[in-house]
Formats: sequence, structure tokens, C-alpha cells
Amino acid sequence: MLDVMRDLSRLTLEIAEKRPLLRSDLSETAVFDYPPRGMRELFMNAVIHRNYEDSTTPILINHYRDRIEIQNPGGLFGDLTPEQFPDGTAYRNPVLAEAGKVLGFVNRFGRGIKVVQREAQQNGSPPAIFDPSPHFFLATVPRRP
Repeated sequence: MLDVMRDLSRLTLEIAEKRPLLRSDLSETAVFDYPPRGMRELFMNAVIHRNYEDSTTPILINHYRDRIEIQNPGGLFGDLTPEQFPDGTAYRNPVLAEAGKVLGFVNRFGRGIKVVQREAQQNGSPPAIFDPSPHFFLATVPRRP
């Protein structure tokens, strides 16, 4: 698990693509195609919340020209409904969640989606889109224009 988390952290930095953005006062500010902290959160969530019991399907990370899609097997867990998402919490893999926290890959439980959306907003990116279907969870992150 440690190797996977480290590799995903490195991937976060590879896909971020930092670039300067000219401001109206002729100064520059740095923006990212994909905000690194938000992407790292989504990658860690995919590993921690994946259904390991009923599926051998891998986590899929697809990088398109205009977006990144992260899909993992297993929809919302337990009695968590789409209407409760993203404010409700249910832990399919509490041991993995705790290991991710102890190893320094996640900070607080139940805050990941808010971090993702806040990072997108601060970067000037469109918000991430979430599709919690019954059998998989899909997160789509649009590229910052």
C-alpha cells in the first residue's frame, strides 16, 4: 500500500502542469491544469474506498485532453445514499483509512471531497464531478482552461 500511495503522490505532481497566468496588473500567478492537492486527495480516496472484497477490477485513471477520470469498483458503502453524498460518511475499509492517516497520506476523515472542490475553486478550475453509481465510483476532474 505504501508503494501505491507514493506512486500516486508522484503521479499527482506529474499531471499537475504548473503554468503562469498573466493577471490584469501584468503580474503573474501560478495555476495548475489539475490542482495537486485535490488530485492527490482523489487518488488516495480511490485506494482507501475501493471495494476489495467483491471485485478484482483495478482502479482506473484515465487522462484525456480536457479531463481526468478516476474510477474505482464499489459504489457508496453501507447505508450512505447519493442524497447524503458528499456530506455523509461510511467506511468500507477503516483499516486502510487509518493506515493512510498514520502514513501521512490523508488528514481528516470525511473532508476529502470538500478539499477537492476548494482546491479547484482556488485554482480557478471547474468543480470536480462525482458519479456514485451502485457498482463503481467515478470522479471527473475537468482541466483548467
